[in-house]
Amino acid sequence: MKNIILLLATLFCIGLTSCDGVEDDPKPEEPQSPFELYLKELKGYNIKDTVGIEWETVNRLIINDSEPFIITGIKQNKFWFCLYDNVAKREIVAINGTKDIERTRDIHFGYGEYRSIDLQRVACQLLKTEWGYAVTSLSYYESYRISDELLLINRGNVYSYPLEQAESWKGCFNWYNGSIILQEFLDNEAYTYTVISPEGEKIEVFEKVPPFDSILKFISYSDIIVNSFYGYDLSRYDFGKDEYIWYINFRNYVTIQSHAQVSPTYTDKDANTIACQLDVLNYDGSKEVHRLEIDINTGAVKVL
Repeated sequence: MKNIILLLATLFCIGLTSCDGVEDDPKPEEPQSPFELYLKELKGYNIKDTVGIEWETVNRLIINDSEPFIITGIKQNKFWFCLYDNVAKREIVAINGTKDIERTRDIHFGYGEYRSIDLQRVACQLLKTEWGYAVTSLSYYESYRISDELLLINRGNVYSYPLEQAESWKGCFNWYNGSIILQEFLDNEAYTYTVISPEGEKIEVFEKVPPFDSILKFISYSDIIVNSFYGYDLSRYDFGKDEYIWYINFRNYVTIQSHAQVSPTYTDKDANTIACQLDVLNYDGSKEVHRLEIDINTGAVKVL
């Protein structure tokens, strides 16, 4: 009997000893939301100065893994832009705007009606130039997009160009002599085009310019040689004066059949001469090639 009592006591003590040494299973970590994981990834980027960044406002645009990431947000209550090299894991450039972000804006709905709408997000339009980048700030209030600042990142310097027509549609394109041209769509359904220097100075304003993909050669900010959509005519036009300097229809110099498809190729022969090759595909499938030279000063044509 004593042996049985001793055995039970021993087993009880062993049980107490084993229980004292066992910790409760740790509670599993709460799963993180996709947004929390996204913020964690952003905060892990090698960005030099993060003080004042409102991380919940940060947006990231990834074109592909080899191209720099475009990151925008609000920092110190101003538009913030960062270009990030995800291959080298480093910041290429990061800048702040100069204007305070409006968290709520009165939006005109027409006929005198205004509504106060809260800011949804910030983004940007980005144009790569020969001297750096042109960044147009974008603030979204529901479906309304506001652009009120153009930032020019010019070889380490930052220049701000204020945008007076904040609610108008905008686009930026490379222009003559390192300048850019700002296209704005106005309330009266007309466009205005402002040429801006790399230092943020206004150079010229036009009411119209040629389609950007039709520009063959700049002579000046306003004086431009333009290739037509159809391929068989060429012109030099001064958009500041709104007048032709010369106009050429190649049908006046070489024979081109009706309904033919014309593909022109232009090269600079010298500073004053453009060489032109017209590859012609006729309706019946036959092909022709015509070669010409154009004097850019006078518009004189020489058939070769």
